[in-house]
Amino acid sequence: MRSVLAIVVLGVVALSACSSVPTDTAQATNRPTPSPPSSLSQAPRPSPSNANASGAVEIAVTASFPDCTLPYVKPAGLGSVSAPFTGGFVSGPQGLWTADPAGRVNQVGSLLETSAQPTLSGSGSSSFDSVSYDAAVKRWLPVARAQVRGDGLAYVYAKPNNYPASSARYNEKRIHLVTPADGTDRVIYSGQSLFVLAWEPEGIYLAAVGHSDGPAQAMWRLDPATGSITQLPSSAGFRAIRQGVAWTDNWVIVPRRLDRIDVATGQTQTWVTANERGWIWFVGLDANGDPLVDLGPAADGSWRLFVYTAPGQGTLIASVTVHQEPISDRYGTWLAGENAIYLLKPGPRLEKVSDVTGGTIAGPCI
Repeated sequence: MRSVLAIVVLGVVALSACSSVPTDTAQATNRPTPSPPSSLSQAPRPSPSNANASGAVEIAVTASFPDCTLPYVKPAGLGSVSAPFTGGFVSGPQGLWTADPAGRVNQVGSLLETSAQPTLSGSGSSSFDSVSYDAAVKRWLPVARAQVRGDGLAYVYAKPNNYPASSARYNEKRIHLVTPADGTDRVIYSGQSLFVLAWEPEGIYLAAVGHSDGPAQAMWRLDPATGSITQLPSSAGFRAIRQGVAWTDNWVIVPRRLDRIDVATGQTQTWVTANERGWIWFVGLDANGDPLVDLGPAADGSWRLFVYTAPGQGTLIASVTVHQEPISDRYGTWLAGENAIYLLKPGPRLEKVSDVTGGTIAGPCI
């Protein structure tokens, strides 16, 4: 969970609350009529529209929590030492959170490990390491959702090779593949210092970095069946990837632009830029695969959430602070905000559906 970066960025923001909001060509949009839940393929794409006549910033409307159960995990604290994690579920008309007795994940050395049996392990050395819920096997997993195979029946993580500090191979890593149903854990790659970014249908994306929270120095794709790896044209570590398109804020502490990368060719195109007095926070992708970006700070220190559908073309969703990765499902796109849980529906329309805070969305609503 990007908590360390959040602390740094928000600290800088506090010193610059009088700055104006960077907007590119992003504009406010009037809220449309509510729409029913829709699938990823059916969600219509919003387009920029003129600001409302009063110039007021849109806010999320309050709505009842949907008739489903949302996995939501809370860390013990902020930063890279966030364990133990407590997984639970948000449900009911008021969207209340209840801890799951099987949802505890602990820090054990450089790993995260589940309390529930069989014990499942995952990376625990980076501020990006997190916990997700796997509905396919009804287990809490000690890895971020991006590291889980699409069917939920396997996940991958990186683990140090544990060579002595004096060894030239000290920084080498092993990539482990785990079957969560029975806890089977096997090594599918051993070699250079690589960290898992995402498991996509075409393979497992890895980044070569100097340290666990550092910028990527090279990008690779691992074939889980053969263990072979292929270096990719781009060296920019991405924050999200879908259908061969990756998105990166270039792994800087105070990012000012968001780039779109064609993974196959390495071709890069800038989609979002902030002026010198503002910052961007790449939240993640919505149900259409379009980037959600928080821009700020406004004069009052607030952030404004936009969806971008083309380079420099953003639609204002609402004045809301969201610095955790979203999850999309048949209900829409779930967002763990600073002061609530939100559900983004087509339009775009943002609904505040729960007052639960202090964690992040861990999986689709079930």
